[in-house]
Amino acid sequence: MRGYTVTKYGLIPIISLLLIIPAFSYEETDWDLYEREIRRSRSASLLRLGFAGGTIRMQDSKLNRYYEEGTGVFLDLFFYRYRHRNIEEQTGGFDLYTRLAYRKFSLDGDDIGETDIDLLSLDLGARYLTGIMLGRELCQLYLLAAPRVLYYREDIQNDENSMYSLGVIGGIGVEITLAQAFALFVEYNQGYTPVGSTDANVEGYQIYFGLTVRTPL
Repeated sequence: MRGYTVTKYGLIPIISLLLIIPAFSYEETDWDLYEREIRRSRSASLLRLGFAGGTIRMQDSKLNRYYEEGTGVFLDLFFYRYRHRNIEEQTGGFDLYTRLAYRKFSLDGDDIGETDIDLLSLDLGARYLTGIMLGRELCQLYLLAAPRVLYYREDIQNDENSMYSLGVIGGIGVEITLAQAFALFVEYNQGYTPVGSTDANVEGYQIYFGLTVRTPL
């Protein structure tokens, strides 16, 4: 009987410990998620590299009819980054950036000779973004707009024609963090940049996918 009593009372702390362990596990997991959210919110995009393969067009109906979907690449540098001071709101903010972009289009079904259009552009723009935590990662939706300086070069059977133009570009996108220092993004752009005597708009729909490098604020 004495051994039974000792065993019975000995089980009480063991059972109590087993009941407490899930609570400790939940608090630790909850704290880890909160700490991760704080780290994500205290970092922001510094550099972004975007690619488009067959997901961009020119808006002008004539150019759009003759030229196939183009390819493109851009590099963003965010030189000013602001986030709300309130920790609970640090996932939103305002950025200033510059973008260097290159796009290339080839004549659809050209059997006569090489016919290409090259577009090199430089933007100085602003971006507003807001975000929420989705599980373990930060998801940020953003809007951007910028004036654009464009260099247009058309190479038709070794006859080169080039010019400069001014325009505007806007876009909407989403960034999702992979870690504190990296994120993936997808972005849709459209704008107006006229070229030539007909003011042909070369800013059709543009869908980019890319990688973001994030650094502490």
